Amino acid sequence: MYINISYVLKEADGLLPAGTEVSYDQIAVRESSAPAFVPGSASVAGNAIEYSVTEDSHIFSGIFAAPEAARSRVTAWEAAFSRKSGALCSYKVNGEEMLCEPLLPEFGRAPVENDLGARLDEKLALWRYVDLELKSMTVNMVSEEGTAAKVDVEYLPVAGDVATVSMSYLIYPDGSVRGCESMRDAGKLQEAPVMFRYGMKFAMPGRWSELDFYGKGPWENYSDRNSAALVGRYRQTVNEQYHYGYVRPQESGTKTGMKFFRILDTGGTGLEISSDVRFSASALPFSIAQLDCIKDGDKPGKAANDYIRGKQSHSLNLKAAAHEQDRTNGVTYVNFDLMQMGVGGINSWGSWPLEDYLIRPEERDFNFVIRPLCR
Repeated sequence: MYINISYVLKEADGLLPAGTEVSYDQIAVRESSAPAFVPGSASVAGNAIEYSVTEDSHIFSGIFAAPEAARSRVTAWEAAFSRKSGALCSYKVNGEEMLCEPLLPEFGRAPVENDLGARLDEKLALWRYVDLELKSMTVNMVSEEGTAAKVDVEYLPVAGDVATVSMSYLIYPDGSVRGCESMRDAGKLQEAPVMFRYGMKFAMPGRWSELDFYGKGPWENYSDRNSAALVGRYRQTVNEQYHYGYVRPQESGTKTGMKFFRILDTGGTGLEISSDVRFSASALPFSIAQLDCIKDGDKPGKAANDYIRGKQSHSLNLKAAAHEQDRTNGVTYVNFDLMQMGVGGINSWGSWPLEDYLIRPEERDFNFVIRPLCR
């Protein structure tokens, strides 16, 4: 529960007419610690998980109750995990595929101007595009009644001896997936540079372009730039998420303080992400690689103060790839994080974010839930 306070002029003051808001605040009266959704709570009585294996995938399926529906009904779901990557590579509701890129850990971001000024793309290069290679994958039914299935995935250590990344999934009969992303020391974690983010990524076909979230908004906000944002429930579109006012393509659109984050089609079908802690999330019409002006751009100059770096393009050059007029031809790229490094900007160029907003390399876990929605 929050109290929103707005301070407005009772009388005209110079050029400002009466009623002009000059300040605002939000006071937290009570914040619920309960999760947005309890996995398994939408199960249908007597429903069990169906499990099968193909050459490429481990496949789980079942039905779930759709409490959001206009009338009571059950809906079919199917989730597939790749035997090659260990990732959740397919998720279907009533036969419709919701994923076009798999669910995988993510530690990098497209550099913002302040990152470039501090040359963080070089100093934190270890985390920019981590290529995770599967080490092992095990699948077990938690009970003989098929009340849940467990998938454990471990990847080969990052950079050989820095960190071990693993994923653990519990799949419930209602189609909800409880995930845990874990990082453990493989010998040199403490010697590694700070991280851009600690989270997950996946992509959905552009048809899923409606957002419904509870957290800080309505504009983009980051760990060190969110005091002006207000906690609330917001409904927006993917087309509204990228800020084309940035001269060059870069990270954009993240919202912090999330309790839940939903990506929906116009009919209300989609996926919900939640966690037992507040998290950050974004859904953009562009991938990290598309927003990264350094990835395929020119090599940095030799001069220490050389700021003309990377591909010299403007954010507006991305417009065509967004498919704003027909999102069905586009893609919705989703990131959700336990934490993302602050964007800095103390001196606008070269200064790192404050210590409180850096992500020091250490062992940590990120628990989250992904569940299907259908109206």
